[in-house]
Amino acid sequence: GIARAGADLALVAAALIAIWQLRRYQAVSQSLAGSLTIDPVLTAAPVLALAAGTAVLLRLLPVTARVGDSLAARGRRLGAAMASWELSRQPVRQGASALLVVLAAATSTLALAQHQSWRRSIHDQAAFSVGADVRVDTPASAGLTQTGAIERAPGVLDAMPVARTSTSGPGDVLAVNTRHAAATVLLRPDLSPLSPAALWRRITPASNPGLAVPGRPARLAVSASLSRSAAKFSPMQAALDVMDAAGVSYSLPAGLLPADGRVHPLIAALAPRHQTAAPAGQAAARLRQAVYPLRLTGISLSYTLPARQTPRALLIIRGIATAPSSSGPFAAPFSTGGAIGNWATAMSAPGLALAINDQAFPGAGPQDVGRSITGRTSWLLGFDPGYGAVGNPTGGLPSMIPGTLTLSASSVAGPIPAVATRAFLVAADVAVGDTTTVMLSNATVRARIVAAVTRFPTVTGGGGALIVDLATLQSELTRQSAASLPVTQWWLRTADARLPAGLPPGVMVASRAATETALLANPLSSLPQQALPAIALAAAALAAVGFSVSVAASVTKRRAQRALLAALGVSRSAQAGQLCLEQLMLSLPAAVAGLLLGAGLARLLIQAVTLTTTAAAPVPPVLIEIPWGPAAGLAAAVAVIPVLAAALTIVRRPDPAAQLRAAESA
Repeated sequence: GIARAGADLALVAAALIAIWQLRRYQAVSQSLAGSLTIDPVLTAAPVLALAAGTAVLLRLLPVTARVGDSLAARGRRLGAAMASWELSRQPVRQGASALLVVLAAATSTLALAQHQSWRRSIHDQAAFSVGADVRVDTPASAGLTQTGAIERAPGVLDAMPVARTSTSGPGDVLAVNTRHAAATVLLRPDLSPLSPAALWRRITPASNPGLAVPGRPARLAVSASLSRSAAKFSPMQAALDVMDAAGVSYSLPAGLLPADGRVHPLIAALAPRHQTAAPAGQAAARLRQAVYPLRLTGISLSYTLPARQTPRALLIIRGIATAPSSSGPFAAPFSTGGAIGNWATAMSAPGLALAINDQAFPGAGPQDVGRSITGRTSWLLGFDPGYGAVGNPTGGLPSMIPGTLTLSASSVAGPIPAVATRAFLVAADVAVGDTTTVMLSNATVRARIVAAVTRFPTVTGGGGALIVDLATLQSELTRQSAASLPVTQWWLRTADARLPAGLPPGVMVASRAATETALLANPLSSLPQQALPAIALAAAALAAVGFSVSVAASVTKRRAQRALLAALGVSRSAQAGQLCLEQLMLSLPAAVAGLLLGAGLARLLIQAVTLTTTAAAPVPPVLIEIPWGPAAGLAAAVAVIPVLAAALTIVRRPDPAAQLRAAESA
């Protein structure tokens, strides 16, 4: 009567409204007093959804029973015909048992799916917060030999350096070694429309910048000279920019280059001065070495601008050589100065802007006035060093202005390719294919967005992030005479996700496995989730017991019918088989319907009700996982137990004549 009045349709409407509100608003809200409180919809929505789903199935039961009856009537088997006739004759009475199975199967499936999805969400949260199997954070940028200690630590299968910095605009910039990213970064597949290999291929350069340095040298020397005509300004302080195999750039001091016209070696140390040669110390010595092979990516020369205008100067790069040890002679040059003939030159004097308007010390900026290669062995650069100073208002000595001459390997022509998060696209108001500009280390870097990801590990800010190749970005910064970004993070892929041993002292280590264990052990989230499997088992057990009681009651009610069948010669086994078939025709479709109903409700509800210990939505969003195996097993158990209960009726041996006489007298 309630169903005929349309109350079940009103229940369906209420369930749809509750689900819509639950998915639209937060399940945990703040009360007027400011404390956290549970939204009543969080409790009502699953209950209403289960009740509405079973109510809809109740309307479908009579139709299904009539269809089954018509199909069974076409056959020649008496048991199947009688079983379907019993169901179609009283579908509403049979509906109580069917709804019990539907509720049990749906509840079990929903509970198991919630538990499985929660465990998957914990795994995803740990991977997202760490970024890789292990993340090593260094207090400062690692040195050339410290990098080797991280990369060669026992158990490390892959190491990816990461330089992270904020920009003047929205979001952050993450510079990573894209050649190792596909194997190292724990980027969930649904967060990127491209596969990891295809995603990282879009921003991986075809070749590394700079000049390859052969072997495993301990020192690197560049032979250079500065013309005597430049004697009126101070000697140049030299630094060699070196990039290791991991893509990390280092600026290494290389001594002074005086303006005397003579050739001087600009020597940079690549390895510790003292290395243990004993067999017991060979492993430690290897850990202290750089990550070979190395590449020379730039030569920086710093000087002080003369106060007055001076003649133009001539810089000559003659050859590049290496030494296998920290002392002793250098080998023959492996490259001539002509090898860097296509390198870019940049000259700057940032403090000159203060002197331009100074009447006492007018200034002019340094500039490149021409270059050439002589005999393919030497590279010549003519340049104007510029001049200027900042006057002292008190009449003291003027303040001198520093200048820089940078030779850098050619970088990618045009904007560098980048991957952006969706949050960055929204904050910067750009789209895939657009070009954006970011300010880094006093340099203006143009980036072209070639792909987008929904989220990226460790990026939680509202402005998102821009992900670029580390070597490409460092080369661009070197070209603009800007400081390289410090690499303070290392994302590691390790054997069995274990913490590696032998890491440098003073580093902070985060492990995905340890983070996941800590999240699973948190009682605020783990205790309710641990009860879900028990709820699934309890629902299945209650439904099985209830259905079995219904079978027993049905057998008692149909004593006269069973006696009549016995008098007509139908054996007890045949009657038990007919009863088993009747229960199976009822419980099996109900169990399948409950399984599908629970799976559908899991898709609708789990994402809204899965929260972190801080009552916030998990990052990244939870992925709904339905354990079809255990859920189908419980549904099958609920469907089979009533059949087994019906089969037990064969052990009863009632007297058909006595039962018929009792029925007639009644």
